[in-house]
Amino acid sequence: MNLFLATRDIPYEAFLNTGSSSEYGFKKEPMKETDYLEPNSIYSATKASSTYFGQVLSHDYNKPIVTIRPFSVYGPYESKGRLISNIMIALIKNRPIYLSPGEGKHDFIYIDDLIGGYAAVIKNINKVIGRIINLGTTKEYTNSEVVEKLFQVAKKRVNVNKDSAPKRMWDSPHWSANIDIARTLLQWQPKFNIHTGIEQTYKWFTKNINLYD
Repeated sequence: MNLFLATRDIPYEAFLNTGSSSEYGFKKEPMKETDYLEPNSIYSATKASSTYFGQVLSHDYNKPIVTIRPFSVYGPYESKGRLISNIMIALIKNRPIYLSPGEGKHDFIYIDDLIGGYAAVIKNINKVIGRIINLGTTKEYTNSEVVEKLFQVAKKRVNVNKDSAPKRMWDSPHWSANIDIARTLLQWQPKFNIHTGIEQTYKWFTKNINLYD
């Protein structure tokens, strides 16, 4: 809100507000930008409120504000403590992998695809002013499925301890993006599937594992 208000009188070309797929809460179908928001954490509630502020100011002050809702982003330089960085580090260092219980799913989008989506929004800003844009892949995978993809890419395995990490309150059996708006208005769609994205990420982690010591 402070950024929106502080820049209200600046004639910028585009203001890209980064929201989150977590704004949607639990849904049984691929998530659409028009879906009712049901945030279920403080984080998702703050993201949802930022989206609403952006839409109001875009309308009331005719500002080129767009909210981008990334799904589960991964790739090079990902911080510790997230699923894909954790399993990459464990595999490279021959340590066990610890997974949370249940079969929660996520729509994992590779970082290069996300950046391509941001670039497409900037290039087509006049088509999407005041809108919300999902950036995901439309595919959903469990944590166990992602680990298996990593094992296939690396051609090695380590022990996997399922149900050994705490269950998170926001895990859901369905979590995928509807990206019809991005496809139609931006001519954008992801270039990386889960296999090619994990492959690129693993190559980077093996060369830069010292950053995670």
